[in-house]
Formats: sequence, structure tokens, C-alpha cells
Amino acid sequence: MKDYYETLGLKKGCNSLQIKKAYRKLSLKLHPDVNKNANAHDTFIEINEAYQVLRDPVKRSKYNYLLKNHKNILNAKRQKRYENSVNRQTQKGNRQGKRYAQEDDKSFQKKYKWTDWMLWSGYVFEIILWTLQLLLEVVVRIFFGILAG
Repeated sequence: MKDYYETLGLKKGCNSLQIKKAYRKLSLKLHPDVNKNANAHDTFIEINEAYQVLRDPVKRSKYNYLLKNHKNILNAKRQKRYENSVNRQTQKGNRQGKRYAQEDDKSFQKKYKWTDWMLWSGYVFEIILWTLQLLLEVVVRIFFGILAG
């Protein structure tokens, strides 16, 4: 986000008279007819943009709010997009769940090839992991027991 105060060379707590003086000083100095730099036109446009926002008290107060809270506002927008995404996924899951609930067990198992061995394979996998964890713990205790002893 552009800092218009910095563009005009001002501090954030300045009044409208200081804004006007800074704008007039910079516009006389950086006007494209007076200043022959290649980027004088772009700089002059930036100065005018800054002045148009800061000279109006309502626009200035809105700008100050945005300048102070622009990170929070962006985070709020990101949060809203995330919530919308979660809501879409939840709705999709609800639709799929309703569709699955309407099917009987045999057609569901046939369609998704769900069999008893799939259920048992999950239990077997858990038992294997549990056994490996115990073995690893025993090996570590023995190893550190040897080092400590």
C-alpha cells in the first residue's frame, strides 16, 4: 500500500495546511514542464494522487484507517476466503454423504469395492505399528542402557 504521507514528505499527524504547502512545493518542483527527468511525469501523478486523498478529511480518515489496519483487513479477507472454501467442502461432503446414505450396503460395497479384508487390514496395520513401536522402544532402552552402563 502506498504511503501518501511519505510521497509528500510529511509526518502522519500533519494538518491540512501542511499538506497543501507540501503539495504546492513539490508540484512546482516536479512538474513535467519544469523538471525534465524521465520519470517526472510519473512522480507528478503520484503527488497529485496523494494530495487528492489527503486534502479531503473524509478520504484522509479512511486512508489512515486502511494504512493502520491494512494487514488485518487482508487477513480478514483471507480468513473469509478460507471459511468459504471450508463451507464448500462441507457442502460437498454433505451431498456425498446423503448420496451414500441412500444406497444399500451391498451396492455400496460393490460400487466402492469395500470388503471385509479392508476392515481387517486396518486393524492388522495398527497392530504392526504398535509392535514396531514397542520393538523400537526396547532397542533404544538396551542401547542407552549399554551406553550408560
